[in-house]
Amino acid sequence: MSVYIYPIKAGLMIFPILAIIFTIPYIISQYRKYGAMLLTRIVVVYSFILYLLCAYFMVLLPLPKEDIPRLATTMQLVPFHFVDMILACHFHSIVDFVKNPYVYQAFFNILLTLPLGVYLRYYFKKSWFSVFILGFLMSLSFELLQLTGICGVYQYPYRLFDVDDIIVNTFGAMVGYWITPLLTCFLPSKDKLIEKSYIKGTKVSFIRRLVGFVIDLFVMYLFDMIIICLFKQIDKNVRLVIFVFIYFCVIPALCNGQTLGKKIVKIALRDEQNEVPRITNLMIRYGSLWFVIAGIPQILQYEMSQLNHSHLLIWLIIFVCIFTLVYFVYQVFVHSMITHDDLFYEKWSHIHEISIIKEPQ
Repeated sequence: MSVYIYPIKAGLMIFPILAIIFTIPYIISQYRKYGAMLLTRIVVVYSFILYLLCAYFMVLLPLPKEDIPRLATTMQLVPFHFVDMILACHFHSIVDFVKNPYVYQAFFNILLTLPLGVYLRYYFKKSWFSVFILGFLMSLSFELLQLTGICGVYQYPYRLFDVDDIIVNTFGAMVGYWITPLLTCFLPSKDKLIEKSYIKGTKVSFIRRLVGFVIDLFVMYLFDMIIICLFKQIDKNVRLVIFVFIYFCVIPALCNGQTLGKKIVKIALRDEQNEVPRITNLMIRYGSLWFVIAGIPQILQYEMSQLNHSHLLIWLIIFVCIFTLVYFVYQVFVHSMITHDDLFYEKWSHIHEISIIKEPQ
């Protein structure tokens, strides 16, 4: 049993790293397509990734500690050879039958690809023929990885290429396809998940806004690097003002109220008349926002360096800066978790965000 538990443990250890790499593209694709993320969909997709990881680890692990000599036999090409071997054995009880290596290996090979058939039918809406083909291809990839020593990592194969494994693994995927209605009768269908996603996507969530803003920050970083290379003498505060004005004010005014980040997650800025905001409103919105998140920390840092003068005005400025930052964090937290009201810079500029996701007819 340890030979099966070890690959699962390895998969659970590697999965968080793979999930981190996969998360950002997945979040962007979900917000771009549906405008929302559903917990059920997340669980299904990530559990599918974990399953694939564990399945391949089952086939490949444990790895040899060093290069191995050539196997006497590297391929078994007789179909249903395991059936002949089982029939050739004499069993005195059910226990003897279950303990037979050919029996339990066939059983575990069915279990190995059974979830594939379930996922393909339930979530990916594949037909039985597609499940058969994909199950066969996955099984074939298992055996080819073994035959090639993991694509040449090892000089010789360290496991046997067995045509029976392909047959049984493919059958396992079909079993998963057949039993899917029994396993998923209490789960919402993919069509229902899509419908819920579109309904949820009509509203602009805080996480969706945050994803768009993070993309804009990445663009800002690239812009800053280019400006530094071309004009090294320009002060960083001047660079910030130039970027905020061009990227967050001019571009949205000319491009349907969208920056690149907002365009990717399909949200847009609108004024009280539901029109594209004017540059003046955008300057109020982003000027006040960036003053809080970039200007006040710089003022606070400068005033902290002047504390040795012990002026009352310095302490007052420090208090006002800290209070403003704390209030901003508090307002963002309350907005994202409880009230969902407009933040201060949205109220001052009379600009709000809308979703431009449209459900296909």
